[in-house]
Amino acid sequence: MIRLASEWKKLFLDWDPHIKEFFELIYGPDQGALIAERRMTLISMIDVFIERYGDKDTVITRSPGRVNILGRHIEHRGGSINVMSIDRETLLICGKRDDDIVNMSNVDPKFASSSFSIAETLHKSENENWIDYIESDEILKLVMETKGEWGNYVKASVLRLALEYKDNNFYGMDMLFCGNIPMAAGLSSSSSIVVATTEALVALNELNIRANDFVHLCGEGEWFVGSRGGAGDHAAMKCGNRDMITHLDFCPFKIGKSVDFPTDYNVVVANSFVEAKKSEGARDKFNQKVACYEFGFWMFRKNNPEYADKLQYLKHINPGHLGIDDAEIYRMLLRVPEYMTLDEVYSELPEHKKEIDRILKTHNAPDKYEIRSTLMYGITECLRANVCLELLEKKEYEALGRLMSISHDGDRVAKGKKAYDYSVSDDYLKTLIEDYHMGDPTAKLYCQPGGYGCSTVTIDALVDFAMSIDGVLGAELSGAGLGGCIIILVKKESTEHLLNQLKKYYYDKKSLPMGAQVYIPVAGSLAF
Repeated sequence: MIRLASEWKKLFLDWDPHIKEFFELIYGPDQGALIAERRMTLISMIDVFIERYGDKDTVITRSPGRVNILGRHIEHRGGSINVMSIDRETLLICGKRDDDIVNMSNVDPKFASSSFSIAETLHKSENENWIDYIESDEILKLVMETKGEWGNYVKASVLRLALEYKDNNFYGMDMLFCGNIPMAAGLSSSSSIVVATTEALVALNELNIRANDFVHLCGEGEWFVGSRGGAGDHAAMKCGNRDMITHLDFCPFKIGKSVDFPTDYNVVVANSFVEAKKSEGARDKFNQKVACYEFGFWMFRKNNPEYADKLQYLKHINPGHLGIDDAEIYRMLLRVPEYMTLDEVYSELPEHKKEIDRILKTHNAPDKYEIRSTLMYGITECLRANVCLELLEKKEYEALGRLMSISHDGDRVAKGKKAYDYSVSDDYLKTLIEDYHMGDPTAKLYCQPGGYGCSTVTIDALVDFAMSIDGVLGAELSGAGLGGCIIILVKKESTEHLLNQLKKYYYDKKSLPMGAQVYIPVAGSLAF
């Protein structure tokens, strides 16, 4: 809804019963303190907005952060995710302009204000295809010149929608942001800027857009900053439900079932305070892993041609889909190289040369790509993600916790003081085949972590410490990795003890502020 900024302020000050009910639908009727804090934050934001931009027609949007219980690194391979949108969010007050200038500012002065013209930026490249546009020399130069600037996430949304709806003349915007999602922590603070901006664009320009298109455009839009991830974070923010965990499918995108969050358990998110910034150095490692997925999947299809027609996405490397047992998947993986150099990739996959060339624009090639371990992680994480909701419905929380911990081992790089070997060797696969035929339940495919390797030594130590506390069922990395937070599933009666132990033995010991807290599921993104 579009209102004068002063009218929004009056609504929040008067606290009309309908407004109060609206806030309760978002955050929960039992969240009085949270609602009061959000209300006062919005009133304060409106004062700042009017001071900076004047009293004008505005929309207010919000986008929560997200926690993904199972299904990490796989939505762009067709895998599923199991998410809750959390009670940390980005708020945006967005005023309509008569020109196409976008002014971006934040209540926090450490985020510098900036501006851009929609038309001028859009026409820096004449490409009408989004991939060609963002990979053009002109746009790559623009992104490099502004690398790490938060405003690029606003541009990501605006430019993607402007290119998609090029017959619309989008209004310029005066934008004021305020957020409390921990940054560079694996809770998707940057993606929340994209989603909040997209909600504002849709509302201001009266776009008729379906939820799946909204999610798809947000995911593609964020490629503007240089990453090549999926749309899982944006989908979680858009489609999350209060007090629930929601299952989301990809390729094609589908909003699945939502299950009540277990009342006897809490999700604790603990920040390691090791930052991973996708828009800077860590981006290279993330994009290398996406390349490993691509190269590994092509090699899997090439070397198992009898199944090629059934393999459209990595998620289809699934015993049920292919009509085979787990041991046969292990045999098929033996036909995929454990490692490949870039020269070997080109030599083995000449039919994919154009795609390889494009992929190489996203990262610096390593000495060797970790093909098999990455592929194994993706295959098994897809299977784990598929059973998450079933375990929740059956209240098999200990089994869910075990899968969370196996999932983390797929990202693990250290165990104690030693490096963790996440390689998937021929001997390892042959042993799994033997154990599977002997009936060993731990040899099942979904019990294998694989090796994505995007944790850190500090994150691994934090996970292991959390798992040592009574009442903790599972712990894992949150988000893309290389720093950030961990997610801990803990019994409600053990939560206070867990928090006290984390404070004493992690945060106080490292002279860090307390960074662990309980997060609750709230409603997904919206325009007020």
